[in-house]
Amino acid sequence: MRLDEINARLAAIQQELGTASGEALTALEAEANALMNERAQIMQEIQTRQQLRANIAAGLIPGTPLEPQQDPNPEEKRTFSLDSAEYRTAFLKKLRGEDLSNTEKR
Repeated sequence: MRLDEINARLAAIQQELGTASGEALTALEAEANALMNERAQIMQEIQTRQQLRANIAAGLIPGTPLEPQQDPNPEEKRTFSLDSAEYRTAFLKKLRGEDLSNTEKR
């Protein structure tokens, strides 16, 4: 997670401060400020998500029910008798050891 990386780098910067001077110190300061701003932004996003979840759980944010989706390929609901063409082809494929389609398997 990025937050762990930021905290680790800030700890490393804190240790580097003892030996840094001049431009290196300025660069460390700029990096630390950028990391702290990024960490504050991430923490704000986390807090916003938690508040949103709490509001949803409490029922403060009403949801809209989803409409059930229509199946794009509805299966055919018919029965096959011994006289149907599907039954005959399925029987012959079975004798030959060929793969059956979904309709033929049913």
